[in-house]
Amino acid sequence: MRPKPGLQHPDGYCRCARELPLLQYTLLELWQKRQPDPQGGPDRLTLDAYTELGGVRGTLQKRANEIFYSLNFEEQEVAKRIFIALTQLGKGLKTPAVGFSNLNWSVPASPWA
Repeated sequence: MRPKPGLQHPDGYCRCARELPLLQYTLLELWQKRQPDPQGGPDRLTLDAYTELGGVRGTLQKRANEIFYSLNFEEQEVAKRIFIALTQLGKGLKTPAVGFSNLNWSVPASPWA
């Protein structure tokens, strides 16, 4: 992808190292949408594909939503608990207080069973 002079990302550039996984995921998805060069040159990454993906921050969010809404009700409830536990901050901490190993992975009993 060659940006036009004066053209900037809609959501800017990665500002720190912790955003590199988002950039990596976006580039992987962008690579999957590459377009062949009609003259037989190397494939091209396009701004249209990048915009369709939602940019660096939107790509992962869109995929997470797709996966979440493909889950049934019970699976969504478990996923919500996991997301909440992973994003709650401990007292005085700037990182999540709970790791994967400390989560309750049990699926609640279905009221319809």
